[in-house]
Amino acid sequence: MLGAHRAASFGSWGTRTDGAACKAWEALGWTADEIIEALKERIGDPHRRVEIPRIAGSSLLEQASAMATSIAHSAFAAWQEGRSSRPSLRAEKAGPALANWLGYQLPPRPPLSPLAIDMLAGKLGFELPPLLRRMYGEVADGGFGPSDGLLPLDHAVEEYLDRRLKGGPRAGEQWPPGFLPLIDPEHSFHGIDLRSGAILFFDLDVVISSSRRWGAAFKPAYPGLVEWFEDWLSGAAGQRRQAAGASRDRMNASFREEFEAHLKMLDSLSIEERRARGLPDVGWENMLRKANGLGRLS
Repeated sequence: MLGAHRAASFGSWGTRTDGAACKAWEALGWTADEIIEALKERIGDPHRRVEIPRIAGSSLLEQASAMATSIAHSAFAAWQEGRSSRPSLRAEKAGPALANWLGYQLPPRPPLSPLAIDMLAGKLGFELPPLLRRMYGEVADGGFGPSDGLLPLDHAVEEYLDRRLKGGPRAGEQWPPGFLPLIDPEHSFHGIDLRSGAILFFDLDVVISSSRRWGAAFKPAYPGLVEWFEDWLSGAAGQRRQAAGASRDRMNASFREEFEAHLKMLDSLSIEERRARGLPDVGWENMLRKANGLGRLS
């Protein structure tokens, strides 16, 4: 758990890090060594090294993925060996992003040397936690872990520096010092507060869809890397998501039943009674279905 120094450090920009603020998780007592060994065991299996394997979901995508395999391999080799041009971080990520869209999962980069890790950490101005150093130095340079897997370390560092430069979507909003993105930062993602070691979830929707303050977008998720990866490796996080999905399915089914009953009631009314409710003479059922996110009648 976080000590007083960590909680105070993390809370310096307005976000709590005590247990009540973190997601529900059950500590299983994994050690750093056990996490590293589990990751090494999974790294060779594309179906288990990340939480969301990139597998084509249709025959068309499977064909496109097969056609792109040799191109993706060549692009990845050039990218990995530094032979590809690097005009910007976004351009460098275009090849892997295209492969992911096609359903083809690129292999993770090999582990980084201690010197390479030191050089990248030096750009941040913060020490990397020992377990994060071991992940990048003993397992692979990203491509494993929760969600789509950790970013390659150079991508994470460049993303951090870019966000520190640009700030938030509104004037005066600054990217928190030491908050390093760890998962592909397209919109909302997990990252680590290098000052405290805590894992946060950055939820941009919180700010964009409301007038809430910038700090509200940074939500405490786990006390640290050990708890985050323990949760993923044990399958507990996936079980919670499945339970939440099942709950949503039950709510959707209940809503659909109530909605269909409401349609039957409206159908029993006269045209004049439906007009009094603001409904058109023709097409009112499809109008209501569309308004409620349900499919049209055939």
